[in-house]
Amino acid sequence: MIRSYNKAVGFTLIELVTVIIILGIVLVGVSSFITFGTRIFVDSTSVEQVLGESRFAIQRMTRELRTALPNSVRVNTDNSSYQCIEFVPTVTSTSYIQIPFESSSNTATIFRDAPNTKIFGFDIQRAYVYPINADEVYITNTQNSIAASVSWVTGTNNSPTLSLTFNSPTRFKYSSPQKRMYLTTNPVTYCVSGTPLSIQRYSDYGFIIALPTPQNRSVRSVSVVAQSIINDISDASDRPFNLLPSTLRHSGIIQMNLRFQVLGQSMSYQHQVQVPNVP
Repeated sequence: MIRSYNKAVGFTLIELVTVIIILGIVLVGVSSFITFGTRIFVDSTSVEQVLGESRFAIQRMTRELRTALPNSVRVNTDNSSYQCIEFVPTVTSTSYIQIPFESSSNTATIFRDAPNTKIFGFDIQRAYVYPINADEVYITNTQNSIAASVSWVTGTNNSPTLSLTFNSPTRFKYSSPQKRMYLTTNPVTYCVSGTPLSIQRYSDYGFIIALPTPQNRSVRSVSVVAQSIINDISDASDRPFNLLPSTLRHSGIIQMNLRFQVLGQSMSYQHQVQVPNVP
């Protein structure tokens, strides 16, 4: 008589526990790798964002400051919470043929600055002749001064000259030795302020005699240009902007000293901008 036996096939408890332990170890290693990779990605993204903002801020301020009207740059600070730099951007410069100098008039004639002039593409606010003093650049009453408020500019496509019409009859205080005239838009201010510190750009607020502050410039357009600033405004050597005024011998120099922080590490930028002194 033949007997048959069925052999049971399966895993023992020890084998199951061993497999679970091995899988747990593998999962911990994989999750640690994924977490580490995610952290690297997040950190690198944060660093790249701050680097991008800082470069953009430096490049934008440099580009605009290079077009500043001669002797229009001025810097102000309360020595503790903010520092601001203000200037008047020029659209173009040209030579004038006739301006109201000896007697008042509301018109002037200038040479076209270029065949494809940029004048008609901008909102021209003022015409300046011989701007040698920053205090006079921002005056609100332009009668008998270095500036005149422009109403409109006219001229035909083929004409080598253009006509300026002022808001009211005016008389320029000086004549330029080189008969040079600057056409400008409204002033622009950059302020490093806030908690934490950031760079804000103020525009479209008009001409204000008072020195710039975040409070008296925030009446119209405000935009944040960069964040994560760690300069110490109370330390004169660590302030973001240092102005070396222009003289008869050299142009104005703006020294930018901006420090940014990300993930506990700081980045410093030392940059100079030259403002031509050709009134």
